[in-house]
Amino acid sequence: MFFRNAQHQENFEKVLVIKPEMKNKEKIIIYLLTSIPVVAENLGEFYTIIPKGDYEGYIELDGIKKYSLSTGERMVVGVAFNLFNGFNIGEEITPYAIRSNVDKEVFKVYAEAIGMLA
Repeated sequence: MFFRNAQHQENFEKVLVIKPEMKNKEKIIIYLLTSIPVVAENLGEFYTIIPKGDYEGYIELDGIKKYSLSTGERMVVGVAFNLFNGFNIGEEITPYAIRSNVDKEVFKVYAEAIGMLA
C-alpha cells in the first residue's frame, strides 16, 4: 500500500486500531481521508467510525463546509464520500480533474484506492 508520507501511514493505522475488522470499502475511505492532513486531524468531522460490529461508519458533511480545503483536497474527500454511498459533493471528480488539482503523491493515493476496489 502506498502512503503519501509517514504521517499518512500513522493516521491510517490509528484508525485500524480502533476498528481492525474494517471491511475493504471502509478501509479505502479511511485511506483516502487520512491522506489529507487537515482531514486526518479532524477525521470525526468527515467520517464517523462505528468501532464495533458489521456496520460501516457514516460520512459527515460538516468538515467540507468548516475547513478551507483546496480544490484537490475537496475532490479526494468527494471520492471517499462517493465510494461510501454515491454521494456527490458537487465537484468534478474525474481522474483528469483530480490529477490537475493534487500533487503526485496524493494522486498515487487516489490511484491506489481505486485499485483497491477490485
